[in-house]
Amino acid sequence: MRQETRDKINNIKKIGLRSCCLLPVAKVILVACCLLLVAPAIKAQESVTLGVHPPLFELNLKKGQVLKDKIIIWNRSNISIPLEAVVTSFTASDEFGRIQFEKGDIADWFKTEKPGFILKPGEGREVNFQISVPDNAKDKGYYEIILFKPKLPPHYFEEEATRTIPEIGVLFLISVGEREKANFEIVEFGISEKSRIKPLEKITKTVLVNGSYIPFILRVKNNDIYHIKPSGLLKIYKTTENGSPQNIIGETEIKETTILPGKIRQFSVNFKPNLSQRLYKYLPDFLADFLSENLFLGKYKVVLELHGSGAIEKEMSILIFPLKGAIILILLVVLSLFIIIKYKKRREREHQTTRNRTRKDAKVS
Repeated sequence: MRQETRDKINNIKKIGLRSCCLLPVAKVILVACCLLLVAPAIKAQESVTLGVHPPLFELNLKKGQVLKDKIIIWNRSNISIPLEAVVTSFTASDEFGRIQFEKGDIADWFKTEKPGFILKPGEGREVNFQISVPDNAKDKGYYEIILFKPKLPPHYFEEEATRTIPEIGVLFLISVGEREKANFEIVEFGISEKSRIKPLEKITKTVLVNGSYIPFILRVKNNDIYHIKPSGLLKIYKTTENGSPQNIIGETEIKETTILPGKIRQFSVNFKPNLSQRLYKYLPDFLADFLSENLFLGKYKVVLELHGSGAIEKEMSILIFPLKGAIILILLVVLSLFIIIKYKKRREREHQTTRNRTRKDAKVS
């Protein structure tokens, strides 16, 4: 049994599964949760490092169902670590994917085989657990974490120093009941004011964007009783005179992101036009980027498509005006004119000097 567990741990390490840091809930599929608590320092050669697999269980369970499974936890440190397994609930603490722990009401659903144990240096262990859903459980989402807390005795620590001790855990996204079409909404969709030319928008009567590198603001609210994971595409089309979309200038993927029930989540959506790879093949990157950012001018239509247990589509019209590019172009034109004028004046002076010398030589003759 120990050899089998050791082989599993080696395979996990080979494929590079790292689960000892707390990542946003948006990337919860790759997450293991890690809290850093300030404590008196362990000696430098005795730092604590843990790993778990899998970092996440996403489960659809029925009332009365009993689920049995296991977690593999291993000790990457050079010291033995006493651990305690604790079950607690979590929720989103902000719109950017950070989470916070809170007192839950389903800790008694969980049973671990050995809530307390010691891991020797380099040792891995399978921790069996059981989830028992009661018959009277409500249809909704439940969000729990099994935390593995090091219980280090005082003799491990040195005085007058600080160190971090990790608490690593595994997230559980549990849905009880039959899930239907997700209920979510876009509460905000727009363009960052830093990229807009606000003083001129009163004249253009539309959103005026400075250049074609466009950072969008997208905030989505989950009105459902279960977590959702929307994803999608943002596309920008060149429009005709009557406003209908014509040619697409680029699209940006909106990556799948987890939103807990009743929470709002901000998405990072940064648009960049699709240009031919030949442009980057024959031009330096900085020049190709400059052309990409300042090449487009005129009216465009933005189409946002979100899907994932439901679908939402939203549109907006924008006017792209590459102000930075225009300023640089004007400066280049002014500089070119200045050089041309200086050159012409210099040539005129040279011609005048030549003519004067010719006249002078003629008088002497």
